[in-house]
Amino acid sequence: MTQKRELTDKQQSFIQEYVRSGDAVEATRFAGYSHSTLGSLRAEASRLKRKLSSEIADELRFNMLRSAPKAIEMLKDLMFNAKSEAVRARCAMDLLDRAGFKSVKQLEVQATPRSSEEIEAELVSLIGKESTDLLLGRLNKKMVN
Repeated sequence: MTQKRELTDKQQSFIQEYVRSGDAVEATRFAGYSHSTLGSLRAEASRLKRKLSSEIADELRFNMLRSAPKAIEMLKDLMFNAKSEAVRARCAMDLLDRAGFKSVKQLEVQATPRSSEEIEAELVSLIGKESTDLLLGRLNKKMVN
């Protein structure tokens, strides 16, 4: 396990604001880093992103974990209460997907070509000769009635 380094208040503030807004320059300004030009502020923002990349990633993961229960509740609410059937169905599929029940995206069926005689023989084995003849229209109506 890696040891976490101590962050300054400015660094911690930068990380939180950057994760919240996604704007490194604005996060740098918000955290209290002052530079005389926009160019030097951008350079500082870029330096902070590189230097604190591991901590930024940790904060992003923490925010996602913290938001997950609310997101699941929202999906469940939409699944039961959305007016659109498509929205309800999509929410149900998303919830099942996240629970590990993945739907089959594509099913490939490879059928070997068969002659009509082979198909008829299989029908006879499944439903009998008389029913096969009836299905294929070979019996007289008199015989059926």
